[in-house]
Amino acid sequence: MSTPAKLEIFTVTGQKVQEETLRVGTNNIDLSKLPNGVYFFKTDYGLIEKVLIEN
Repeated sequence: MSTPAKLEIFTVTGQKVQEETLRVGTNNIDLSKLPNGVYFFKTDYGLIEKVLIEN
């Protein structure tokens, strides 16, 4: 990833709850405001991950 990419976070029902810009290197994303649950992470590069958040 040589240019910034967009990261979108969705609930299991498809509602977008957060959007971030990813830069080259390591990125830290604050997920503390999201309630516990399962979320899907999607980037401009088409990567989709299912993530379980337990605060």
